[in-house]
Amino acid sequence: MTGVELQHVPYKGGGPAVTDLLGGQVQLMFATLPTVLEHVRAGKLRAIGVTGARRFAGAPEIPTLAEAGLAGYEVSGWSGLFAPARTPRAAIDRLAAETAKILADPALKERFLAQGAEPAVKLPDEFGAFVAAEIGKWKKVVEASGMRAN
Repeated sequence: MTGVELQHVPYKGGGPAVTDLLGGQVQLMFATLPTVLEHVRAGKLRAIGVTGARRFAGAPEIPTLAEAGLAGYEVSGWSGLFAPARTPRAAIDRLAAETAKILADPALKERFLAQGAEPAVKLPDEFGAFVAAEIGKWKKVVEASGMRAN
């Protein structure tokens, strides 16, 4: 989107990457908030912006990258609960309902926010549509980059 060329440096996890960022071996990184938020709050790292469409509720002082000048940029990390394809729908619905109930707990929400994560609930069909959309979105990015799977 910007035409900036960056050198990708592969790491075996966020911990070693953050260590190198703190030590000055690399000048920037895209990281999940749980990986860096403690260092940002301690003043050891500067958060340029969050990549999502809106500010993170647990650190509303950090602007979005769109607000920081990169209009139209939106990438969000996410995790999901998956089950084998042949799992009965009743079991899936029960798992979804219980998970939603757990994630609705205000104390748990607060713990997630403090650690840099924001729990969100999508019911099975909505989550399936979301995953399909993400696959389509990233397929375009991969094709545009010229990357190939081996």
